[in-house]
Amino acid sequence: WLPTRGLCPGSIPNEIATKGNKDNKGGNLDMCKAITDLIQDGKIEVYADLIKDGDMTVEKAASKMQITVEEFIEQAEALGFKLASN
Repeated sequence: WLPTRGLCPGSIPNEIATKGNKDNKGGNLDMCKAITDLIQDGKIEVYADLIKDGDMTVEKAASKMQITVEEFIEQAEALGFKLASN
């Protein structure tokens, strides 16, 4: 959970941002979207590491992220992890 009240003052130029936003055609990145995406990616990385170490199943990780197993695997693979459904 990420509190957004007061955390989203505006936007930052794409040159400064480290994560692109395909939906934004104006050259600026929505700060809330960037923060949310980075948090999501971080969670997937942690869960993917736990899966690789045998400490968590793909199903449990997907459940914690409130997404399907297929969505979790797709997002993990987009970050460079190779996972297979158990």
